[in-house]
Amino acid sequence: MRLHDWPERFDFFINEWRYKKFEWGQVDCIRFVDEAYYAQIGKHIFDDWFGTYTTQWGAFLNYQRQLKRSGHKNIITAINSRLRAIDGLHPSRGAIIGRGDYGALMVTEIALGVALGDKVAFLGYDGLEFSPAKPTDLIWVVE
Repeated sequence: MRLHDWPERFDFFINEWRYKKFEWGQVDCIRFVDEAYYAQIGKHIFDDWFGTYTTQWGAFLNYQRQLKRSGHKNIITAINSRLRAIDGLHPSRGAIIGRGDYGALMVTEIALGVALGDKVAFLGYDGLEFSPAKPTDLIWVVE
């Protein structure tokens, strides 16, 4: 269940991450969506997927280890096991978003971001990047 003050906590989180520079293993997409979830719920959801990697190759190896450990075939089935997926073009604020055609830094099949209403925030090299929601986005509800 979302915290009673989640909107304020979520806004603070977005502002805190707005200008963070991308860094493998510290400021990357799995940590971004985990912290977005934490701002709304008060607990972490993906911290068991964190590793000690510092490069894209290290992130890829960690991802492969996590898939093997968890028994999932990809990040999508792993997230589906933790959050409810929905269909639609207009994700609710705070929803976790997966997009298959975003970013050159992808280690998994999709880039992960969070919904901000009609826009989605993804982590770029120099901070958050904002993009309109797309019909092809995968959406997971944070509730």
